[in-house]
Amino acid sequence: MLKIPLVKNFSSTTILKAFILNAITAALITTISIEVRLYLDRTNNELIEKMQERNKFILTILTTFLTSFIVYNILYITFSYGKGMVANGKNYKY
Repeated sequence: MLKIPLVKNFSSTTILKAFILNAITAALITTISIEVRLYLDRTNNELIEKMQERNKFILTILTTFLTSFIVYNILYITFSYGKGMVANGKNYKY
């Protein structure tokens, strides 16, 4: 049985740790999204070359959504990231 989180001492219990984990999340999702779009623009595949800009946009949005879903789940399993997204009104200290 998988015990969550895999890394015990780095869950987002302080504001600093939460900012670091959020920066990792944003960087991963953004980088993958940009790389997908660059691949769609630079590839020599006939099917992709014939795609309209609108279809490339939709494909980029869908892959970004899927990437976000995967990254958030990986970070949840690894760091228990996301539990704090349900706010309880407490003020956390650094």
